[in-house]
Amino acid sequence: MAMPSRAELEAAFQRYLQLGAFERNWNAWADLFTEDAYYYEVQYGTFRGREAIRKWITTTMAGVPDMFFPPPKWVVMDQDRVCFCIDNAYPDPKNPSGPPIAFPTFTCLQYRDGLWCAEEDYYDVRASVESRQAFRAAGGNATPPLER
Repeated sequence: MAMPSRAELEAAFQRYLQLGAFERNWNAWADLFTEDAYYYEVQYGTFRGREAIRKWITTTMAGVPDMFFPPPKWVVMDQDRVCFCIDNAYPDPKNPSGPPIAFPTFTCLQYRDGLWCAEEDYYDVRASVESRQAFRAAGGNATPPLER
């Protein structure tokens, strides 16, 4: 396995953001992972394989149709890894032009042979739950987190 060029890694990361964070095309986003990918999500646990990731992400994100992701706050790239911080955000139904109801997530990705082979997501689970509850209390549509 050759180390990807910086240009290849940057392009793969931009596609990852475009399909997932910006377009919310979770089926296409899941296709960016290797068949044997490892995915750890602090609230939902560990998923192994592209199809397990697809099943989890499409089901979970269907429960939060208004959640959006602004551009990352920061990004660090080195060799075959990308780490970044991005907000998971809900529009404030009581003040749509105001700041979103949000919590930051720290993500690390590993790239292999043209696809992502690993992802780890870390955030304060309490902040996630509090954001979802605040959004719902303001009139937004968000289901409780799924039980595994």
